[in-house]
Amino acid sequence: SNGDLAGCSPERVLDSDEWKEHGAAAAELLPPICLFHGYKDKAVPVWSSSDFAQKLEDAGVKHVKLDLRRDMTHTYPVIEGPLQRHDIQLEVILPVLLGESAGKRLVAAKALPPLWPVRILDIAGHVSPF
Repeated sequence: SNGDLAGCSPERVLDSDEWKEHGAAAAELLPPICLFHGYKDKAVPVWSSSDFAQKLEDAGVKHVKLDLRRDMTHTYPVIEGPLQRHDIQLEVILPVLLGESAGKRLVAAKALPPLWPVRILDIAGHVSPF
């Protein structure tokens, strides 16, 4: 992409000649799409997921879910969250795969102690460039 952030956007697919030709048929074949994004993401602005979700719906994709989280950074789903024993990816994916009761069971499960002190993880989230 040579530093072209717009060129890395998945929205570009929806503007391509291929999508214009085959998009309606492709949209019918897509599985449910769940986008989740944090307002505290310093690397990718939250509006990029909002815009992408809207563009997918406008392109005929039927099952698009947008989950915006107030206190989530770019790295929270893969670093700070799991180290605190909060796996947001499971929260999002299990109900899609196994039904809503899976999400309820996950919430009801016994909480395990964090792998690192929460204060250190909070500081890491604040100083992270992402």
